Amino acid sequence: MKIKIISGIFFIIFLMGIGQSVFADGDFDIGDTAKCSADVLNIRDKPSTMANRVGKLKEGERVTIKSGPISKDGYLWYEINSGWVVGKYLELDAKQSQFKYAFVDVDSKLMLRSKPSVQSKILSRLNNGTRVQILDESVLSKSHDWIKVNAEGSIGYVSKEYLKFEGQLSQRKESLEEKIPNNTQSISKGIVEVKDIQFKPNKDRISEIEIITSNKANYEKHILEQADKRLKRIVLDLKGSEIKGIIDEDFDGYPVDKIWVGPLSGKKDVVRVVVTLNQDKDFHINELEDKYGLQINFEKDKNSGKTIVVDPGHGGDNNKLYNGRIGDSGSISPFTNTKEKDLALTVSLKLREVLKSRGYNVVMTREKDEYIDLYKRSDIANAANADAFVSIHFNSTENISSATGIETLYCPSNKKTQTNPKDQYAFAKIMQDTLASGVNRKNRGLLNKPGYVVVREPNMPSVLMELGFLTNKEEERLVRTKDYQNRAVKAIADGLDKYFSQ
Repeated sequence: MKIKIISGIFFIIFLMGIGQSVFADGDFDIGDTAKCSADVLNIRDKPSTMANRVGKLKEGERVTIKSGPISKDGYLWYEINSGWVVGKYLELDAKQSQFKYAFVDVDSKLMLRSKPSVQSKILSRLNNGTRVQILDESVLSKSHDWIKVNAEGSIGYVSKEYLKFEGQLSQRKESLEEKIPNNTQSISKGIVEVKDIQFKPNKDRISEIEIITSNKANYEKHILEQADKRLKRIVLDLKGSEIKGIIDEDFDGYPVDKIWVGPLSGKKDVVRVVVTLNQDKDFHINELEDKYGLQINFEKDKNSGKTIVVDPGHGGDNNKLYNGRIGDSGSISPFTNTKEKDLALTVSLKLREVLKSRGYNVVMTREKDEYIDLYKRSDIANAANADAFVSIHFNSTENISSATGIETLYCPSNKKTQTNPKDQYAFAKIMQDTLASGVNRKNRGLLNKPGYVVVREPNMPSVLMELGFLTNKEEERLVRTKDYQNRAVKAIADGLDKYFSQ
C-alpha cells in the first residue's frame, strides 16, 4: 500500500511537470530578439492552434517580437514578422542588442519617417532627449543607418547615428572621436556638421530641399550646365564643414532628378551639395529660420492657373452602342491584341498627374473605358476655357509594318475657331519635336488635318499626338513599357512648359 501511494505521488509530480512544460511560455517584450528552441515551430496566421499554418521556424532561427502576448488554447502567443508562434518554444537570444531603449541625441529635431528613406513621409519630429523603443535591427541605405523604433506611440524609422543608447555614449560622438588624432582633443571644434537632407514632396514634385547643419553654414553657390544645356545643377560648397558618409539619392520627381552630398575631393573641410534638375526651374536659397541649415526653395510654377484638356483617344466596346453610336477601340495590335483605347487612357492618366504636379489645372474628356462623341470632347475643352488641348493616340498602318515614329496632327484656325493659325502651328511644332526627342523615336513631322474634329473645333491650340505604331512589332513592344510611357508623358509636359514659357 505504501509503495502504491509513493508511486501515485511521483505520477502526480510527473503530470505537474508536463503541465508546467506545456503552459510555461516565454516572457518577451516588444522588440526582443528570440530564437527557436524546438526542432520545428509552426507559424500561424492567427494566435490559435486551429489557425492556418503560414510557415515554419527551425531550431536556432532568430526572430523579432512585434506584439503579444495573447493567451489562446492554453498558450501565450507572440507575433513575429511572418505570423504568430507559441512563446513556449522561443527563448531570449543572448546575442541580441543589450540596448532596448535609446534617447534622441540631436541639436534640433530628429525626423521619424514611415520608411528607411529620406524621401519617405515624416511621421513626427522628435525633440532632443525623446526616449524611443528599439523594434528592429539596423537597415542600411545609401545615406543612413536606419533603425525601426516606437516613438511616443508612432512606429517608424530614424537615423541610428542620432540615437544615444541607454548605458552607452552618443554614437555620433564616438564616431567623431575615432577620427580624432592622438595629439588633439577634437577635430570637430568649429566644424559645421551636415546632419541631414530633408525634402518636401507633393506627389512627384519637390518644392523644397532642406540641408540641416549643426551650426550656421558658410557656403558658395555655383550653377553648372549639363550636356543638355536646358538643364542645370545647383552646387553648394559648404566651407568649414564635414559629413559622415555620402548621400546619393535618385528621384523620379520634378524638378529634381538627383541629389549628391559628400566631402569635396581635394578640399579640406568642404562639403559639396549637388542638386541635378530635370527642369530649368527658378529657385532661391535661404537660411532656415527655426534651426541651422539652408533651404533650396523652388519658385511656384509659372503654369499655375493654366488649364490643359487631356483627351484619351477612342474608347468603348466595338460591339456596344453608346447613345446610338458604336464604341471605338481604335487600332488593335496584331501581335498582342493590345487596344489603342487602353494605351491612350493609361498614358493620359499618367499625364494628368505629371501636369498637376507642375501646377496645371487638368480636365479629362474621359477617365475610364467609355465612348465620348468627338464633338463632345471639343465642347468639354471649350466649356473649360482651356489654354491647350492634347489628344493622345497610337498609330497603325495596313500594309507597311516597318513604319515607326511620332506624328502630330493639327488644324489651322478657321471661321469656327478663335485661335491664331500661327499659334496652332507653333504649338504643334513644339509638341511634336519635344515628344520625338524625349522618347528618341523617328520624327515624322506634322500633318495638317482640318477634317479632324478634335483639332478643328476647340477654341485653343490643339494637337492629336500619335505616340508610336502598334503595327510595328518592335515599336508596339516598346510603347507598352512603363519606361516609354513615362518618358512620353514627361516629354509632352515639357512641350507644354516650353510653349507657355515663350
